[in-house]
Amino acid sequence: RREHFLALFGNYELAMGDLSKRGGADRSIDVIQLGPWTLVQATELLERAIDRTQNPDQVARMNELLRRLTSEHHETPAPSILLGHPLFLQMTLDLIVDGEKELAENDDQLIELWLRRKIGRDLIVPRLDSSIPFSVENYTDRMLSAMGQIALQMQSNSEKSQAPAEFIDVDSAVSIVRKNIDLPNMDFPTILATSLLVPTRRKRSRVLEITFFHKALQDFFLRRAAKFSSMTTPD
Repeated sequence: RREHFLALFGNYELAMGDLSKRGGADRSIDVIQLGPWTLVQATELLERAIDRTQNPDQVARMNELLRRLTSEHHETPAPSILLGHPLFLQMTLDLIVDGEKELAENDDQLIELWLRRKIGRDLIVPRLDSSIPFSVENYTDRMLSAMGQIALQMQSNSEKSQAPAEFIDVDSAVSIVRKNIDLPNMDFPTILATSLLVPTRRKRSRVLEITFFHKALQDFFLRRAAKFSSMTTPD
């Protein structure tokens, strides 16, 4: 991280030292050091959420999650990824607020539950065409299938070109989604609004590329695609 910062913005030490002394007395700036997300921060976030929540059912489920995070011997331990990244702890809190009574028992169950909720919410916003001829569940199934195919295509592209596996060009992604969701209004903005993809600043030969908004999602869809492939492959 430090090497990347220095490469982009120049001599950081010079700015902190000699340059800060020019034109007057010494000046100082606050330096924020980012550390790893640990059980301490996860517990603090949950405790703050519990203190701010008035719904007794939500409070009870949050307390259950707190017990699962802090107990090594609980019968159903919390998904391990919660302890590694705040995004996935927030996913679980979203599910609790939305009324999900049963917490996921592993990482992939948690991610799929949250993604289904997210896509379902995305579909009802006013900016999207309300004439989509699919139920929310059917549309979500199709979009999740397309995301798995995109993850596999990213992996295939990486093996062929030695390029980073986490990127895919927009045209290829749109083509894959349209094969799963055949709608005339399924354009690039609509796909971004109802999927798990985001544009990147990276360009390859002036081709705009996109990626999953978190690397863990690409890994999830690769596992999901492999699971469905094994279920449909004859013994």
